[in-house]
Amino acid sequence: MFKHPPVITFVDNRLTIRDAEAEGGLVLSYPIARPDFVKSIASDPRVEPILTFSMPQDRLRLMIDVADTMGLPNILLIGTGATVFIGAADAAKPADGTMGGKMPVAESPAVFQLAFKAENWKRVEHRDYRIGIATKGEGEHEGIVHLVSEPDGALQYWIVTLAGLSGPAAKSAR
Repeated sequence: MFKHPPVITFVDNRLTIRDAEAEGGLVLSYPIARPDFVKSIASDPRVEPILTFSMPQDRLRLMIDVADTMGLPNILLIGTGATVFIGAADAAKPADGTMGGKMPVAESPAVFQLAFKAENWKRVEHRDYRIGIATKGEGEHEGIVHLVSEPDGALQYWIVTLAGLSGPAAKSAR
């Protein structure tokens, strides 16, 4: 991006990065917050899953690839009361509900419909995972998924849902 080592400066609540040697070159500027405005947590969130299951990397990667190839913005996790599916669709677009894909990944009596930004799943490293799903309650559309790499547990991800699923695409995924 920069032809020479960048120079980083902090002035007036802004971080500026510019090319050290080039006049009229690229300058990036980012607003920054006062340190007392930044909140952090001391430990990982405590999430009580309603169900956990193993997800082999080939199934997870396949659905991420489906979303990417078809230009679909969402990865779905849907519990029907018997089966848990992973899918790809556009959860917000009122379409005919036929575009996308899904495949079963586990059995569970849990009922839920969770939509996530596909871009968040693309960042997950290619591995097998133990997946825990937590929702606000039965049939809920809001929740969080916790991925822990198998067998070593060395990697962990938390991915938060979007707003609830609606429209024909959501209905056909059920």
